[in-house]
Amino acid sequence: MDQGLIGSIFTVIVFVSFVGIVLWAFSSRNKKSFDEAAQIGPMQRSRIGLRERELKHIREALNRPRRLWREKKMTVCFWEFADWYLSNSVACYYCGSLQADLTHLISSRQIQAKSGRGKTLELERKMPNEPYSNFQNLALACYWCN
Repeated sequence: MDQGLIGSIFTVIVFVSFVGIVLWAFSSRNKKSFDEAAQIGPMQRSRIGLRERELKHIREALNRPRRLWREKKMTVCFWEFADWYLSNSVACYYCGSLQADLTHLISSRQIQAKSGRGKTLELERKMPNEPYSNFQNLALACYWCN
């Protein structure tokens, strides 16, 4: 086969696909579902936007535990770890420094975080040889205590 024949076959395939999509979009079977979708009014759209903003807050709260869960290759269910993390992510286990205080001190340049660490509480194993799946062995610690 030469280049021209392959190009022609490809063109025919793309054209047939295009015709199929147009027939599907304008078929009478899909008219009812398309009409229902078009009836979404401004009130429903604003409720959808509100729900999306609510979910964004939840998504952002789960970013840090998801990243830690993946980095540490944990064998426990993500949701179990996320529940543990979110219930313990307020203060350093050792010195009691609050995450909000650390954030404020760093943003006001009263303390400096080194090499990307220190901005958030870090996952610490109290006994280093124990697995991450043992929640009694885990603690959240500030950069300086860890």
